[in-house]
Amino acid sequence: MSAGRFFPQELVARIHAVIERAGPRVNAFPRSIVVPRRELVFGTFRLDLTARVLFLDGAPVRINEREFSLLEIFAHYPLQELSRARILVLMYGIGTPVLERSIDVPVWRLRQVLAADPSASHYIQTVRGIGYMFVPAVPASREHAP
Repeated sequence: MSAGRFFPQELVARIHAVIERAGPRVNAFPRSIVVPRRELVFGTFRLDLTARVLFLDGAPVRINEREFSLLEIFAHYPLQELSRARILVLMYGIGTPVLERSIDVPVWRLRQVLAADPSASHYIQTVRGIGYMFVPAVPASREHAP
């Protein structure tokens, strides 16, 4: 190999030689990488954070990317009061020029998805003067408990 020329075949051959010398430990690369599924179940919904799909009774629900991102934020912070400013930072990063009140429309749309009557949605509650809070449903086994 001359100093001024690069031969990709020789590089590949040298890499293979180094791997063979290192032994079976290095050759045992996984054939595929398995990503653990992250999901949240609330009520009859299942939020698959890996596939980025919301399911209702096992069927996928149409939801746009911004609404999914908003639901994902709520899923990461259940039962916590989130100000509109904090939600915007979590969605778009620090210093976003988006106005705080602009989050209200995606919340309203998300409530429509999560409940037939958006005003009766108990999953996303308005915290007056602050913002919103995600309240996952009480498991069915506890709904009728005294």
